[in-house]
Amino acid sequence: VKERIIDGFDATQGDVLFVDVAGGLGHDTEAFHRKFPNRPGRLVVEDLPHVIADIRKLDPSIERLSFNLFEKQPIKGTAAALS
Repeated sequence: VKERIIDGFDATQGDVLFVDVAGGLGHDTEAFHRKFPNRPGRLVVEDLPHVIADIRKLDPSIERLSFNLFEKQPIKGTAAALS
């Protein structure tokens, strides 16, 4: 992960490190944040509006974005997308 995602991060391509598409309550993104707290770039959890609304515990540095998977991806230039 460090070599492929973090070390490969290119801020000229965008400021988002990765997007967790259909990320649910953000458990995987939270674990990534705990493992690599000093990584570059933004972390984003995307899911349906009602799922995002149900998130109660998530580090405030992790962004939440309501997103319908049948629509065009609103975030461009990410180093990786996790799903």
